[in-house]
Amino acid sequence: DRVAKNTILAIICWTAVRWIEHHFRFGLLDASFLPPQADRLEIVDDLYRCGTLPCSVPFSWAVTNITLSTALLLLDFYFTRGFASRLFRERDKMDKVIKTAEHIADSLSKFDLAQAESVLNTSELPEPMHDAFSRILDNLRSYRPYLPEALFSETSRCSEDRSSIPAPGLVTK
Repeated sequence: DRVAKNTILAIICWTAVRWIEHHFRFGLLDASFLPPQADRLEIVDDLYRCGTLPCSVPFSWAVTNITLSTALLLLDFYFTRGFASRLFRERDKMDKVIKTAEHIADSLSKFDLAQAESVLNTSELPEPMHDAFSRILDNLRSYRPYLPEALFSETSRCSEDRSSIPAPGLVTK
């Protein structure tokens, strides 16, 4: 935030100095000014018909240009900053939803239905995701009595002679 404010202040100061130089001609731009070439310009404005270039501009032009440049810069910053702030809030919200979904999916993959339900009930998931996880949770509760106990407890799986053979469809680490 500090960098943005300092950058805007520097740009406004440079714009003001540049246009004040155009009016008072104190020599800031003399070294870097290249006069327009007649073959490039079809119409030569009265501003370029002075004896020494760069020609001074009326003070009202300088004030108008400083004001318009500053207003344009500040409006652009205001709208861009608002857009960026909303974008960052949305990204943070999406990260929170993804982390919550990871916790629920991890609990469901371990058949820890109580933990999955606890996370689901305390989360702020979007409604379609909440409904989908609720249906998965209900389905797992309904199917749990029909599944082998080896899926649920580590000790019963290790007590069998076939402990190195994973249960069908079960992904092991």
